[in-house]
Amino acid sequence: MMIDNQDIVAENKERDPFTDYLGLNFSMMDPGWAKSSLKIRKEMVNPVGSVHGGILFSMADITAGMAVLANEIKVVTLDSNIQYLSPAMMSKTTYLHAEATTIKAGKTIHVINVDITDDSMTLIARAQLTFFVLR
Repeated sequence: MMIDNQDIVAENKERDPFTDYLGLNFSMMDPGWAKSSLKIRKEMVNPVGSVHGGILFSMADITAGMAVLANEIKVVTLDSNIQYLSPAMMSKTTYLHAEATTIKAGKTIHVINVDITDDSMTLIARAQLTFFVLR
């Protein structure tokens, strides 16, 4: 069942202004799943015109965290891995899109996969993040 994410997103923006600073928008959320988008800005790209890896990682980390928050569980990142598969060139795309899917939802550990694509659905990066559940 799709949930109304406005309260979760608003609470996260209040406690984590970095999400708002990036301009990360959440279009859909469900417990264990989240989808976000990010408009590429000139300050996000490196000298060759591709989006910095740190921006891609931040997008993956935050989107994965929101998938867990949709379960009303608070977590911190315990471990992460990201593969940069294709450059996100500002000259070829306007937005990046991330989709986070839970693959394990345990009592103390949650594992989330995140795919980041561009406007043409080219896979830009794939990440796996492990979160520790706060008590």
